[in-house]
Amino acid sequence: PGAHRVALAAYRGQVLPDSVAPGVEEFRDTVRAALREALLAEASVDVLLAYAETADGADDEEVLRLALGMLPPRSPRRAGLVARLERMDR
Repeated sequence: PGAHRVALAAYRGQVLPDSVAPGVEEFRDTVRAALREALLAEASVDVLLAYAETADGADDEEVLRLALGMLPPRSPRRAGLVARLERMDR
């Protein structure tokens, strides 16, 4: 599997999500941002869609729009993405 797929599979969500310790908050944000930026830069549409199913990616409009743009025009997955984006715009 590709590096992005492996990274996403290894990502179990936010690091210590209930912690408000400054070092932990900064590390959590850094990990989340690094994964997101790597996926936006080079990931396949399948990996982007998998990320969009995580808690961090579920409401990420940029990820959804990028995935939509990568799907073939007749892909059956387009309708679900369009519906999600339309719900976000409301």
